[in-house]
Order: sequence, then C-alpha cells, then structure tokens
Amino acid sequence: MSETLTFKPYARLLTMLGDQLITNERVALVEIIKNAYDADADWVKVTFSGFGKNYQFGPQSKIIIEDDGVGMTKQILTEHWVSPATPVKKLGKETKDATAKGRKIQGEKGIGRFAILKLGKTVSIVSRPEGLQSEYTLGLDLSQYDDDFLREHNKDKVLFLKDIEIKFSSTPKPKVIRGGEIVLGARQVARQPHGTRIEISNLRGSWNSEKVKLVYEDLIRLQSIFDEGEDAEDEKPASKATIPDFDVFIYKDEVFQPFSNEYVGNLRRLIRHDAILRITDGSYNEPAKAFKFKLNGRQYDIPLTDPEISGLKIFRDIYGQKGEVLKTRGTKCGSFTFGFYVFDFDRDPNKKHFLNSDDRKILKAHRIYLYRDKIRVYPYGDPDDDWLQIDAYRGKIAAGWFLSNDQVVGFVNITQKGNPKLRDKTNREGLPPNGWLFPSRRGGGPIRPNNYVKRDLAKLAKAANVGQIDLRQLRRTCATYLRDEAIAQGQLRHSSVETTKRHYLKAIPAEQKARVEKLDREIFGSPKLVELRRQKRSA
Repeated sequence: MSETLTFKPYARLLTMLGDQLITNERVALVEIIKNAYDADADWVKVTFSGFGKNYQFGPQSKIIIEDDGVGMTKQILTEHWVSPATPVKKLGKETKDATAKGRKIQGEKGIGRFAILKLGKTVSIVSRPEGLQSEYTLGLDLSQYDDDFLREHNKDKVLFLKDIEIKFSSTPKPKVIRGGEIVLGARQVARQPHGTRIEISNLRGSWNSEKVKLVYEDLIRLQSIFDEGEDAEDEKPASKATIPDFDVFIYKDEVFQPFSNEYVGNLRRLIRHDAILRITDGSYNEPAKAFKFKLNGRQYDIPLTDPEISGLKIFRDIYGQKGEVLKTRGTKCGSFTFGFYVFDFDRDPNKKHFLNSDDRKILKAHRIYLYRDKIRVYPYGDPDDDWLQIDAYRGKIAAGWFLSNDQVVGFVNITQKGNPKLRDKTNREGLPPNGWLFPSRRGGGPIRPNNYVKRDLAKLAKAANVGQIDLRQLRRTCATYLRDEAIAQGQLRHSSVETTKRHYLKAIPAEQKARVEKLDREIFGSPKLVELRRQKRSA
C-alpha cells in the first residue's frame, strides 16, 4: 500500500519566521519600513502610542506604522500576504527589478512581513491601493496562543498553520486612509489617498528611550550617509531620518520626537577635516581584476595581482602562495565601489588631526557599511561587527600590520545585478557566512576581541579578584608560560623575535604568584588539577 503525503506545517512556524528569525525589535521595525520603501512611499510615520515616559509599554500600548505608498490590492492581501515565502516579489524582480520611482526592490523571500510578529501578537493592517476608493483591512490576533503555539487559552492544543484565522474585510468608502493636509515633523504635507497603516498591539519585547533613539539612527543610516565623491560638498544635517524622497518620522503619541539633527553632520565633518587617510572614488572591476581609487586625492590604478597585494598574507591565504587559485576561478564577489576614511586616535593634543573624546565617540559608532542598491545591508557598519575581519586578522597575524576596526569608517556599494552571488541571509542580517569557530552573538562574523574582554573575560577576572585583564595580558601570559621564545614568537605571530622577548616574555614575580594561581583556578578548575597541569608543563 502506498499513499501521497503533503506537508502540514505547525502553527509554531510563525514563531520561527517572526520571533526567532528576526533578531530584535530594531531589525523588525526597520524591516517593516523597508517594505514601505519598496511600496514607493514618500514618508513613513512611526507612532509609539500609549507608552510611558521611558517608553515602557502596557496593555493598551500600540506601535503604528503608516505610509503613503502604493498600497496593497485585495489580491496581494488575500493571496500573497497570507502565504509565507510567496515568490511574488522575486518573480516580479526577474522582469522589473525597480519600482515606478526607480527604487531597487529590496525584498524577495516573502517573509519580511512576519517581522511584525516580533513586535506584537495582534496586528491590524489597513491598506488602500493607489487609484481605488476601496479600503481593505486584515486582522490577525494571536494573543490567545502561547509563544510556541502549543496552547490556546492556556489549554494544550495541536495547532497547524491552517488553523490560524486571519480576518479580511473591505469597504467602498475609506475611513482610515484619506487624502488631505497632515503635519509631519515641522512641516505640512499633502497626504495622498493611498498607502498602508499597520497597528501592532499586545506588544512583545521591551522598549526604552535609548532603543528608540537607536531605531532613529538605524533609519537615518538606511541609505548611505557618506559623500561618496572626492569633491562632494558638505551637506547640512537632516532634522529627521531621511534619504532622497523617503522620510521617516518618529512620534510618541501626538508629539514628534526631534532626535539630534547633528548625527550625520558631525560624522561628515570629521571625515572631511580629520581623516588622516581618505580613500575615495574607489572601485573594483571584476572582469579586469583591478582596483581604482584616490588616496588623499592622488589617483591609483592597481591590478589584483600587483605584488603590493599578492604579497600580503591575506591574499595568499585565499588565493594561494602564487595566486594559483585566482588563475583558475577568479573572484566571485562581482564589481563594487568603495570609500574608506582612516583616523588617528592618538591622544596627543598637539597633533594636527587630534580627536577629542566626543569625536572618538562619534567615530566609534560607525564601521564600514555595506549597501546594496543604495540600501544598507544589516548588520554591516554596526560597532560590534567586524565583517571584513580586521580585528580578527589583527589577533591572528600581527596587530601592527593592521589598522584597528574602530579607526576606519567607510562603505562598500554592491548591486543585485552586479553581485548576484551576494545575497541576504534569511534573517535579514548580513550575507551567509562560511561559518566561524567563535561567531559573534548577533551573527554576520567572528566575535570581536573587545566584546569577549567586556562580556566574558571581565567577569572571570572579577570572580577571581585579580583586577582588569585585557587581551595583551593574555598574550603575555601565553608567551611567559610557553617559555621558549621561538615557540612564543610563532604562536603570537610576531614578525620579530625581539618583539616577543622585549614585550611579551615576562618573569612572574613572587608576589603575583598567588593571584595568577587564583585566576588559573577560576578558569581551569581545582588546585589539584592546576598542579597536575603544572607538573605536565615542567616535564
């Protein structure tokens, strides 16, 4: 006997698509706003309704996202919005990859809408398509289910995805989305008679003033915040999160939240006046395998096989000692453009490009951003992301050969057409990695050494009562315990054994012996186990 079976997804798939796949509330909100961008909206208004002074939410709190995009038709709502992984955007991009306003369509996986479920359990969507009088409403209420969809009204129940009901209704006379004059921020605009309004209640997660500010800063960085040409003029900072013909306004109830309008302006000022190295108008031509860029205004044209590049250890690790891998398959990334700005964090106030503490704080909030078709790919550019492995190589090879990750600010621009092999991860946070032995908690790259020091090593040191410990002290400890200077040099990847001898091989003073043993016990276990290890090392 044989029979044909079909998949029956459980309702908890919604948890995986929403709550578990989207890392946090910030990413979820940005994902929803990117959908408005795809819908050719001129503006998006985000309202935190019924929140406390520090954005604590209660039973009546709501997050409302409204835009003036093209709206969703009945067919889109009833056939595609309710269908996870719908291919409608992907298929559409194969014939037309840009909107009527020329924006490159961002989404294609058909799961971005489930970012809503990261924010709350009850959702109401009202949409009015452009050119129609009809207004459509979609309602989804998951408040009666537990987070894993294994219980309904506190009673065990087997729930399949098909059991989740979504209410749909339409009205020939629009009640919510109507044309007219409205106030957004400090100006009055004509509200077009089309768009979408999403209201989310029964909220999840947590909010506070700092998190809302970070959302604002994310939105202001949704498109490039850099003057990408060598001769670009300074631009006046915006008073809202803005990119060309697309503005985002954040409200708390009826009050516009005027976050600092100097965020971008201060960064541009530092880039223009205090960068000691300015790499501008940069590009990589994949067919020619060649770079072009200006370094402090001087033009350079360098092929990928130039000895200045092929002699680097990073190049040899990827393409072989003599570039043999490059000869057989070439590069895979596609052509791209770039710009990088390097700063000197030396604290000597007499230096020409001296940075005060406020300047350094501004710069350390940025890294090297990745933009696809002018829209940012997350999390690249975040302070705790090292997607180019700068700090990873500093620790693995030799710190003196590399700039620190927080000394460099910049961007890399790619496109869907020119870089088809670089695709978003499903969770919308980065490109699929090759896998890391020590991945960062947020994904997208290896763990940053500084984060390990702050989050893990500091706790161990405190527990052992040995004071503050950094990675250099660990490296010195490693060299000291190895004892053999040649072995220590190889382990620490120093180019000179003199560096190892002078700065890393240390004798342990008697008065520090007890403290070292205490730390050893905290990390490795009992005194007996410690003694056995020491005997083994001495043997």
